Formats: sequence, C-alpha cells, structure tokens
Amino acid sequence: MLGGTALVVGGLAWVLRKLIDQFFNNKIEKFKYELEKENTKFRITYERLHLERAEIIKETYKKIVLTFDLFRSYVNPLQLVGEKPENEKKKEAGLAYNEFYKFYDENRIFFDESLAAKIDKLREALWDAWIKFQLSRDLREGSHRDGHDEWMQAWTKVDNEVPLIRNEIEAEFRKIIGIE
Repeated sequence: MLGGTALVVGGLAWVLRKLIDQFFNNKIEKFKYELEKENTKFRITYERLHLERAEIIKETYKKIVLTFDLFRSYVNPLQLVGEKPENEKKKEAGLAYNEFYKFYDENRIFFDESLAAKIDKLREALWDAWIKFQLSRDLREGSHRDGHDEWMQAWTKVDNEVPLIRNEIEAEFRKIIGIE
C-alpha cells in the first residue's frame, strides 16, 4: 500500500511537472515569437534608416562636388577664352551653394556632430571665399584698388583650404557607408 501511494504521488508529481514544463514552454515560445517579431520590425526600421542616410550622404556629396567645381571655376584667376561669362558662373555657383546649404540644413540630423562640424566648416569656407571674391569684384569695378589681394585670398581658400576639408568629409562618408 505504501508502495502504491508512492507510485501514485510520483505519477502525479511527474504529470504536474510535465504540465508546468508545457505551460512554461508555451510561454517561452510565445515570448520568443514576440521577441523575433520586434527584432524584425527593428531591423527593417534600422535598414530603412540606414538606406535613407546613405541616400542623404550621396546627395550631400553630389551637392558638395558641384558647388566646389562651380566655385573653383568662378573664382579662378585663370579664366580661359570660351568659358562661360563671369556673371553666368556667379549665378550657377550661387544657386549650387544655396541648394547645397538648404539640403544639408534640412538633413543635418543624419550627421553626427563631428561630421556636421566639418560640413559647416566647408560651407563657411565657401561662403568666406564668395564674400572675398565679391569684394574683389567691387574693388575692381569701383577702381579704388585692383582687388587682387582679395581675389587671391578667395582663390587660395577655394583651391587649398576647401579641398582639405572636403577630403576629411569624404573619409567620414566612406566610413559611414562601409568603404574604407
């Protein structure tokens, strides 16, 4: 009788243990499913954000290159025969700068502070070159002085300083998109 009771208690304990295991296994499976669902949702959101950031980097870089090329052509002391007139170059460079700045300003949130500071530095260097070149033009047209010094300052900034900043930005962009 004692053996039969022990057998019944042991059987009940075994059944109870199996029920508890099954209960917790169901809870664990449900938790795993919910966790996997959240992970998938997060991964999709992250991938979409990374793709959007890559597109913004690409577009920002294109605008930097265009603006730099147009500024370089505009302030270059060596203007070749057959090139666009200065007033047309001025308009193109100004529009490119404004488009670059507007796009960058609207998407600045996608860049960490260090990279944003470099882009700001590039933008400021271009703006400074623009101001110096406009001053040189005003001095040349007003015939107070020849404006040569201001022109050379603008050219030096565009030809020497801006490319260095641009190289720093390019290196950061490459890191972000996984090209080193």
